[in-house]
Amino acid sequence: MNPYMTFESLKRRRSEWVPEIDAAKAIKLPIRKRVRSVLAALALGGLSATALNAELIPASRVVNWTAGVAVGVPGGIPTNRTRLINVTLPPYNANNSGTSDASAAIQAAIDAASPNDVVYLPAGRYLISNTISIRHNKDSITVRGAGMENTIIDARVNTVFTVGSGSDYQWAWPVVGNNVTAGMTQGSTEITIADTSAFSTGQIIQVAVENQTDPAAIAAGATPIVSVGGYAYLRRQLTRVTSKTSSTLKIFPPIHFTPDAGLKARVNVAQFQTDFVGIEDMTLDGTNGQMIFPIMFQQCYGSWISSIKIINTQNYGVFFTDSLNCEARKCVIRDRKVGGSNGAGVLLGHVGNSLIEDNIIVGIFPAVEVNTSSTGNVVAYNVLENSIGGTLNTNHAPHNSFNLYEGNITPNMQADGYFGSASDDTFFRNWMHGTDKTLTLRTFMTSLNRFTRNYSFVGNIFGEAGTTGTSPYSFGNPNMGNSMYNNTARPSQNRFWRDWGATGTVTSRSSDSAGSVQLNGGGVFVGQLVILRWENDNNLHRIISVSSVNGSTITWNNGTGTPVPAQGTVVKVYFESGGYQELDEDVGATTVLKANYFFGTRSIPQNEAIGGDSLPASLFRTSKPEWFGTLKWPPFDPFDPAPSFSSIPAGFRYINLGNEPPAGVAAAPSNVRVLRQ
Repeated sequence: MNPYMTFESLKRRRSEWVPEIDAAKAIKLPIRKRVRSVLAALALGGLSATALNAELIPASRVVNWTAGVAVGVPGGIPTNRTRLINVTLPPYNANNSGTSDASAAIQAAIDAASPNDVVYLPAGRYLISNTISIRHNKDSITVRGAGMENTIIDARVNTVFTVGSGSDYQWAWPVVGNNVTAGMTQGSTEITIADTSAFSTGQIIQVAVENQTDPAAIAAGATPIVSVGGYAYLRRQLTRVTSKTSSTLKIFPPIHFTPDAGLKARVNVAQFQTDFVGIEDMTLDGTNGQMIFPIMFQQCYGSWISSIKIINTQNYGVFFTDSLNCEARKCVIRDRKVGGSNGAGVLLGHVGNSLIEDNIIVGIFPAVEVNTSSTGNVVAYNVLENSIGGTLNTNHAPHNSFNLYEGNITPNMQADGYFGSASDDTFFRNWMHGTDKTLTLRTFMTSLNRFTRNYSFVGNIFGEAGTTGTSPYSFGNPNMGNSMYNNTARPSQNRFWRDWGATGTVTSRSSDSAGSVQLNGGGVFVGQLVILRWENDNNLHRIISVSSVNGSTITWNNGTGTPVPAQGTVVKVYFESGGYQELDEDVGATTVLKANYFFGTRSIPQNEAIGGDSLPASLFRTSKPEWFGTLKWPPFDPFDPAPSFSSIPAGFRYINLGNEPPAGVAAAPSNVRVLRQ
């Protein structure tokens, strides 16, 4: 098998508009009837997983993941845009021989496009030396090629396509009247604030809750919201205004979680956004340039990439940031030009309720990376392969939550905890085979590092023939790539990290960027990065490198940010990624493990048995997708573990030169197991 094979253009899937509908309530029925009710609720656009068997995943950990309603492009990627603007024809005359720059011609066609137009790039090679922008006032247009193997972008620029606006990345507007006073409960579709005049129907908004850092609340069971740099309001969610009154905002998708008592919540708006823009059917080739972010979506709603191939990027593939209900479908992202970190096939940064489905992402590390309060997303039925570390990284920057990972093929997953915490993600019916296919090496399968809480692993298959060992799980390590730690922490039992809540006093100030601080807690080493905050955390001074440690006093001479405060000032001290080095015992203690098959022991562990309960086929789809063809649905069954790359369409294409699975209806399985009548 060649993991770097080429692929033919993939046919776009037809889908229809589905209206937005509020979440359904949980249904208390016998299991067989309850499963039927789940499917009925799904068909109506209700809460896809709240009615899931309560014995399997607690209701507080799941949200509305219904495809085409709460997650992904509402109604699916549109197929009714047929009015073409051919960029190679007058007045644009884009060169498609690859001999001269086509950037300006394509940009002119986009600037001239009206809603529902398709800016069409016929077969050929297009040299692109300048970024092509689809700005915030260009809604409902598609940029489409003639197919992955037919329309080739010869990228000589860091970013080929940028969609939307990054103007509101700080989420700072409005500054008053935006504290939430009612409606902050899981499943709510209405919130109350003092003044809604800054908000309009259709806008993307951010609902942010202050961090839970109170030791007493955490010891009593609250989820700690951790930032190793002391950043606040990290429990955030994107949603959209559907209507409003003078004091209430109707929203969809619904609120994902109920905050702990006493925590403040506020709402801010993206003042510029782009809606329903798609990029389809072409290849972006960075062989002759230095692509860093080949495609970027910023402050976008209902936007997508489909049947896009990205090869030979310097760093990333597609980057979605500050965006809601977006989609990446049937894409191939492969062959990063250089090794090392700071790359990802699909990078999510503060993204809500988006769908990453049926893609092939190989030869790039990590394949998928989820960051910065990305919540309510679904990553499903993808092939993810690389030869380095964590292939599917669910948390590199905090605080991500309520994301569903279903039906993927990957060697492993990791919540790395490098910059802080994550919680309430679900892994359902994935195959994590634990082998680096490019090097034929064994690797880990799961790594939930420090600050991870309330994860659920249900119905997954770990390993493959030849796998050895007694467990596929790793819980609570403080750093990526190793299992070393200093002592243990169990905050739920009032045993906190040594560095938790540390403060200090400025003892000297030799310049704006240099000084010394006497610590009253925590530990530090020479060369460590440290952050100081003071005056309601509005000031931030970053110590680039601690130059000396003398007892509890540290000194430095290379700081940045706010100038060092006056001698005697009390500061909060955050120890960045090099701190908090204890084994976090609450990671494993809060993880739900049910019905996961492990090839190392050829069994489902006894403590993961689900008795008479049954596993739904999916947590976000009502039925087998037509693009599965004759492949079995659901593809991975821990009670009949026979996983292969051909179990899902992306895997079938991966090993069959891009060919689609056979069309038609699969024969009924002969080994159905009835768990309860």
